[in-house]
Amino acid sequence: MRGLATYENLSNHIVILGWSGAKTERMVQHIRGDAAQRDREIVLCATGTFENPMPDQVRYVRAPALNAPDLLCRAAVANADYIIILGETDSETLAAALGAASVNAEAHMVVYFEQRGFADLLHAHCPHAECNVSLSIELMVRSAQDPGSSRVQRQLLSTLEGPTQFSLTVPNDIGEIRYGPLFAALKTEHDVTLFGMAETALGDDLILNAPSDQKINPGAILYFMSAQRIEPGDIDWSELST
Repeated sequence: MRGLATYENLSNHIVILGWSGAKTERMVQHIRGDAAQRDREIVLCATGTFENPMPDQVRYVRAPALNAPDLLCRAAVANADYIIILGETDSETLAAALGAASVNAEAHMVVYFEQRGFADLLHAHCPHAECNVSLSIELMVRSAQDPGSSRVQRQLLSTLEGPTQFSLTVPNDIGEIRYGPLFAALKTEHDVTLFGMAETALGDDLILNAPSDQKINPGAILYFMSAQRIEPGDIDWSELST
């Protein structure tokens, strides 16, 4: 409860660096809302003197700084699958991200900043980090020009409310497939709406609403909207190969 325990033996878990009150609580709720993540261990790391704010949902590690070696060790950051970082300030977030990257360069790291400059700085040192920068201004403008847009964005990202955005990776052993036939097959067989694809997870190659004849290569990442996550094994790829 006081954050003094050690979880060095954990692996394949999720580490959250930073406590932001209601924001972090919602974060945990959305993680648990995905059936695939419901039973995965979550370790919350924070500074300060408070006790575990979500004792029935997360393990808790406390230290004077989010990049403290002792905290990174006790939270088993080196063995984590996913690392989510949201500090009280962009400076604290940047320091935590660099600390986590120094012990685990393989985990998928997602980091939130208020200012683009900090995101660019982290990306220069950690190209594998996925940086999220506040989109509040863009969302406000979109809602003004297209009334109701905020509810679309909210539901698309929420695992707790209606269909949600998911992704999957195309298997490496498939034949050549095209976007149009895959779009139709996913809708007909799984009631899934395919809306984008990319060759890499973090590159600038994202294609939304791709042309019907767009070739989809093995290893490509597909983004889709669905009531629940589907896995590559749920799709009959042989029927789509040409």
